[in-house]
Amino acid sequence: MPLTYFCQHCWREVPAGARGPCPHCGAPLDNGASYVEKLIRALDAPEATTALRAAYLLGRLKAAAAVPALMTKLEKSPDPYLAAAACEALGQIGTPEAAAAVCAARKHRFATVRRAAVKYCQTSPRKKNGV
Repeated sequence: MPLTYFCQHCWREVPAGARGPCPHCGAPLDNGASYVEKLIRALDAPEATTALRAAYLLGRLKAAAAVPALMTKLEKSPDPYLAAAACEALGQIGTPEAAAAVCAARKHRFATVRRAAVKYCQTSPRKKNGV
């Protein structure tokens, strides 16, 4: 089964091996974006599994550049699974900004997000060496 290719700007199907501008929106099909940049764009894909996979990969890569986009998905996505995947990714990335967003998500409107947040956010610092 052949692969299907999409423009990362308008998310419409483009021919395999197409070069130059997208035939639908005119955006460059290959503008030299890094893998992480492409994954960040994929968070807006209309196909839910693509966006979920992108969030998962950004977390596994600990891609700090993705924190703002993941925070937006966490806060504004109407999809509870994408919001939870964004929360998980932020927890894995672990920057101070990401950690703050994860801890704030313990009060998120979606239970799936709250469960992910609890997994990564400690409610109190652990004692070290009996202190």
